[in-house]
Amino acid sequence: MFLLLIMGILDDKYDIRASLKLSIQLILSHFVFSHGIRIESLYGIFGINELPFYAQYVLTIIVITGVVNAFNLMDGLDGLAGGLAILSFLIMAVVAFLSKQFYLALILVTYVGSLVGFLLFNLSNERKIFMGDAGSLSIGFLLITSCIKLFQATSTAPHLPALKIGIISVLIVPVFDALRVFRKRIKAGKSPFEADKTHLHHLFLSIGIKHKLTAVIILSIVATITCAGYIVFAFTGITISISFMLILFYSVTSLLNFHNKINQWRNHIKKIETEN
Repeated sequence: MFLLLIMGILDDKYDIRASLKLSIQLILSHFVFSHGIRIESLYGIFGINELPFYAQYVLTIIVITGVVNAFNLMDGLDGLAGGLAILSFLIMAVVAFLSKQFYLALILVTYVGSLVGFLLFNLSNERKIFMGDAGSLSIGFLLITSCIKLFQATSTAPHLPALKIGIISVLIVPVFDALRVFRKRIKAGKSPFEADKTHLHHLFLSIGIKHKLTAVIILSIVATITCAGYIVFAFTGITISISFMLILFYSVTSLLNFHNKINQWRNHIKKIETEN
């Protein structure tokens, strides 16, 4: 985390090349894996259990690097990344406590307190500060490594599937929003790392919702997805529960995209009528 913090500070000031940042993240992901924090199994999710060693390595590296960058991309509005981190750390702290990972729970709760202090300034109009890459990269790294650690810790827990849903739910919005945006950019023939305004918060802003309200709505979506996951799990199983959470997120983004397309056509028609 400290190395990512330093890299983020340098990136905020000097704009480091994306290839260099990715290389550092891959090296740090390898370091984490070599010290035992790794995705060893999917615990029956989608019918997959124990993974071979090479699959553990590849999946762990991809997931850590991917989530760190996905969380970084969520830092586009005041209060969004900080609020998302607070909500995620609170859910994970509960899971850590139930898994008897008391030290990790203490670390997560400590970060919640520091992030609350950060938000007081991040949301201020007079004494504003920003998280920047220094904050979002290091917090994203703590988020995903803690998630993997909890996956390992809950492997013998009595309520394993329920705990897994809590861990996965905090990753769905940032990860799948990033994947959705990357897919759209590649489909349009652009670089997946090229900046644009197609992220989830941009979709809400495009329909006229204010910045702070957008952050609140997205945090509410994360909380709703988490609650829905647990409700569906109570009647079915973990695979169907996770699938339902993904469908719920996809439905929200699809509705927003549909609304934006209607607005684009409306503006196009108004332009034609004005010219004529």
